Amino acid sequence: LQPNQEFGRQVALYELSLLAVSRTFLPSITFLANYSNAHMLAMLQTEISDRVVFSEPLSGLANSLSWIVNSVDIAILPEGQITCTWGLVPGDGTQYWQLGIVGSSELGLTTVLGL
Repeated sequence: LQPNQEFGRQVALYELSLLAVSRTFLPSITFLANYSNAHMLAMLQTEISDRVVFSEPLSGLANSLSWIVNSVDIAILPEGQITCTWGLVPGDGTQYWQLGIVGSSELGLTTVLGL
């Protein structure tokens, strides 16, 4: 809830800008966590609201797309396999300002204002 109407309008415009861009929709991804050390670390270290970027050549997913983890479901199968499913929402691909990072700190050149 937000009592400030202008702030609410700005949030709505921001959300509209995210949805206006044609993107690959990926509601969730499931992976075998004990397939490799990298998969296990991803399962153990990723939390809800973390941004994830990955690629999958067969479906054409590229590293340039990012998603926000919206839910996590971990299952241990009878065979000892561990699966991890991340519920995903599209991430914002905009470059934002990063304090003290050369090449990412010039407002209007390498970054834009965000909420």
